[in-house]
Amino acid sequence: MQKYYDYHTHSSISFDSNISIYNTCQLALEKGAAGLTFTEHAMLGNDPAYDELPDQTAYEHELLKARADFPTLELGMGLELDINPQRRKDIEKLLKESAWDFILGSVHELFGCNLSAYDGNFGSRQSIQDAYHNYFCGLYEQVHKFDAFDVLGHLDLIRRNRRFSDTPFSYNDHAEILDALLKLLIQRGQGLEVNTAGWRYGMSETHPSLQVLKRYRELGGEIITCGSDCHSLNSAFGLIRPGYEMIKAAGFEYVSLFTNRKVQQMKLEI
Repeated sequence: MQKYYDYHTHSSISFDSNISIYNTCQLALEKGAAGLTFTEHAMLGNDPAYDELPDQTAYEHELLKARADFPTLELGMGLELDINPQRRKDIEKLLKESAWDFILGSVHELFGCNLSAYDGNFGSRQSIQDAYHNYFCGLYEQVHKFDAFDVLGHLDLIRRNRRFSDTPFSYNDHAEILDALLKLLIQRGQGLEVNTAGWRYGMSETHPSLQVLKRYRELGGEIITCGSDCHSLNSAFGLIRPGYEMIKAAGFEYVSLFTNRKVQQMKLEI
C-alpha cells in the first residue's frame, strides 16, 4: 500500500497559521498519512527588524510531544526558509541551532527589485511574457547565490497572483532560464517540490506544472517532495494523493523523504 507524506505544513509556530502541531497530526492520522514534516517559516529579509523566525524551544517541545502522542506517524522538524543570499551568516547560524530534518527553500520576495513575488505588484507594467521571464531570472539569481536548502518550494509562486494564474506559462517560452535553474538544482543534489496549494488556490495545476516536472525528470532530476502548504486545518494533508499521481505521471518512480537532512527515496506504488 502506498504511504503518503505531507512535506509542506505550517502550525501555529509559524506567524501565519493558527493550528496546533497536535491537531495537524490528529487530522493527518485520520486521513491515513504515514507522516508529515513541518516547515515553519523562517523569513530573514534585508532588515533584521522584520525577521519572522520560529520559537525553536516551543517548536522542539511541541514536536517531541507529538512524536510521543502519535507514535505511528513519522514526524519531521523542518523550515520553510526564505532564500536570501544577503543574510547567509544569520541563516547558517539558524541552521546550526537545531537538528533540522528538512529545509525547504522558498522565494517570496525578489530582493533585487524589493518586490513580493505574488502580491500583484510584480510585473504590473510589463507584458505577461516579460513578467514571467523577469521573475524566473530573479528566482535563478537568488537560488544561484544560495545553496543552504534541500528542496526548492513552489517554483512558480508568481501564479498565485490572479493576473498570472489565469495565464499559464509555456515552458518553451522560458526554456533557457528554467533549464538553467533545474540543472543547477540537479548539479547540487537539491530537489523540487510539488506544491498542491496551486489546486487549492483555484488553478488547474500544482506549483509547478506537469510540464516543469517532466522537464526536471528529463534532465535527470530525482529528488522530489509533495506538500499541501497548509496554514489551516481544512487544508492539512490536502490533495497529497493526486499530487503523488502527478509525480508518477511526470516519470518519477520514487518520492523523496528526509531525516537529518539526508534524503531517502521511497518507491511509488501507485
